[in-house]
Amino acid sequence: MSKPGKHILLEKQAGTAMVEFAFILPLVILLVFGFIEFGRMLYQQNVLTKALATGSRFVSRSPEALTVNCAPGPAWAGVTDRASELVMFAAPGEPRLPGLNDPGAVTFTSAAQALGGGTACVIQGVARTQFAGLFGARLVPFMDAGAIVLSASDEERYIGQ
Repeated sequence: MSKPGKHILLEKQAGTAMVEFAFILPLVILLVFGFIEFGRMLYQQNVLTKALATGSRFVSRSPEALTVNCAPGPAWAGVTDRASELVMFAAPGEPRLPGLNDPGAVTFTSAAQALGGGTACVIQGVARTQFAGLFGARLVPFMDAGAIVLSASDEERYIGQ
């Protein structure tokens, strides 16, 4: 025989699980999409960093890109344009990252650095682009945090001669 008050107690709690679920669900969805967007941001940063390293390596191994005193040589413009294309595009016309097709997004410079008893020419590459998330440029769409700019830099010693 059941207790007389037990059945009444179950009737009073019948909808509490659904109400608690309704309160928790938006937070769980926000956390899940937040983790997904953060992972996408890290992925895009990694792609940008690796692509820039490839472009810098290309410039550092190109003959006549620099002169003996580390100034831009006769092939500098063509080499840096090709290296920028290597960074920006995975295939002709197919950007590596959304928004990474602006020619000013990737720059290469050269500088002389002291190395032991002499100097070495160093190629410096910099790339910048906005994060392209599922909900636009912002990591959290309803917050006014602004766009996230991904940037990468790389240095390679010039060995092209």
